[in-house]
Amino acid sequence: MAVWQDYVAGTDPTDPDDFLRAVISLTNDVPYVSWTPNLNTNGEVRVYTVWGKTNLTDAAWVCPTNTAHRFFKVKVEMP
Repeated sequence: MAVWQDYVAGTDPTDPDDFLRAVISLTNDVPYVSWTPNLNTNGEVRVYTVWGKTNLTDAAWVCPTNTAHRFFKVKVEMP
């Protein structure tokens, strides 16, 4: 399972330092989430879904996200 997850996310399962990195930036007080590797820029196709929470103690992750969210996760799937 871990090897398949690495393949989908575009990471190397044999390298413990290789993982999906999410970066959050603010533009006009609106959070923007980007990630590396983004396989859609390499000619491959993946579906990226960004989930958010206002507090880590909130019961559920929600999508779409909004400006109240301070915690995010990115789900990567094959189309």
